[in-house]
Amino acid sequence: MPDLLALCDDVLQLILPLLSQNDAIHLSLTCRTGYDIALPRILHTVRFNTLNEMMPPPQCERRLLEFCAFVLADVVRRASLLRIMEISLSAYAFIGRTGEFQVEGRPFTAGLADILKHASNLLELSLCLPNIIVRDDSSLLESVAALPRLRSLEIGIPADLCRVLAKTVSRPRRLVLALTPKYPGLHLDVLLTSNLMASVEELHIDISSLKIPRMRFLQVHHLTISNMGYEDQINLSETFPNLRSLNLNTCLAYNQLSGSPLIGTLPELDYVKYTNTDIQTFCYRGLVRRLAFTARGADKDLIKVIQQSSPVVLDCAFDSPSMLRKLRRAAPELRVLRIRINFNELAGISGDHIPFAFLAKLPLTAISIRASWFDPHLWIPGVASRVITYMARRISTAEYVELSLASGMDYPDQGIWHKVISRHDQVCTLERLPRWESDVLESRLLAMPRL
Repeated sequence: MPDLLALCDDVLQLILPLLSQNDAIHLSLTCRTGYDIALPRILHTVRFNTLNEMMPPPQCERRLLEFCAFVLADVVRRASLLRIMEISLSAYAFIGRTGEFQVEGRPFTAGLADILKHASNLLELSLCLPNIIVRDDSSLLESVAALPRLRSLEIGIPADLCRVLAKTVSRPRRLVLALTPKYPGLHLDVLLTSNLMASVEELHIDISSLKIPRMRFLQVHHLTISNMGYEDQINLSETFPNLRSLNLNTCLAYNQLSGSPLIGTLPELDYVKYTNTDIQTFCYRGLVRRLAFTARGADKDLIKVIQQSSPVVLDCAFDSPSMLRKLRRAAPELRVLRIRINFNELAGISGDHIPFAFLAKLPLTAISIRASWFDPHLWIPGVASRVITYMARRISTAEYVELSLASGMDYPDQGIWHKVISRHDQVCTLERLPRWESDVLESRLLAMPRL
């Protein structure tokens, strides 16, 4: 410990960010000086969400209450050390038992409001507030509105309390709104016309039973829309004229419509993603450089969307090879393809017989296949090396290939890229890229421009 204490403050400030939170806690237990220098790292990022914690709910509740008591014991100093804070209060059962829990002799919500009141250096806040907390006492929400330096605000509140949030002092660049509408057709005008929106570049909004006012949000570049009702309509070119990416999440139509609720097109979007969305109804009709979807719809509807978007990069899950057979005509500018497929589609591999051999007709620079399987008995030894070699050999334009396999319901999130070194006759030489280079390549491929 004397060796550590002998270091100057500038060196310590470089070391501390490299410590994990557990390492910082261990350092704080060594001595008073260790405690003082480790505390900023310990309180830099705090997260309380029972969905992400591997412990029973009562233990999660106790941890949250102990954290509040610790900070309130020296609230002026300790709250000012908070930088990133995530609390999903709806996940904690004790919140509904009004008055039963107290922190430092005061109601839990009042204690949390006091912490936020003194968290003057907080940069990112994610807070889900159940109705029972804010209906009778809005002090917690008022403390959020008074935070001066927020760069990112993610909040879930009753929609009729937007008037309180509209007084927010900060000008966050990222804003996530999960609102519970009290009355059908409730507008967001009071919030979206406030100074809160002055600097927002990334906007996430749940607009179920809500309306977006007819305004122009020039600074918004990234838009995520969840649970959009088919009766709503947004003119993207007028409302978000500088939009670069669009994410449609769980937008479902229960009736057949003649047109899309999304009207207006922009010169070209960098990225559009459809997640569990009725792609036939909620379809952006314009050029898209990078297109991704796990969408609800028939193959013909998906191909139509691909044809309208004319993507350079395509990331999709598919149910049948018939859809991919049409890609060459639907997406002539396609250069990077990532497909997610069930292992059953790969199980028939024997020699050169591969169900998706028609991918060889695509002029791809890079091809990535991420597959999952459910039955371990279907596993074929050496299938990964055989498939990746086959892809590199048959797709003559491919410079990079990737295959990642995983068991279970989810597709693997990340694989390792291989670089094609040479092709001679039927022999193909590949070089496995190290992880860091694979990550750099992934970013470069996903950002590939249109020719």
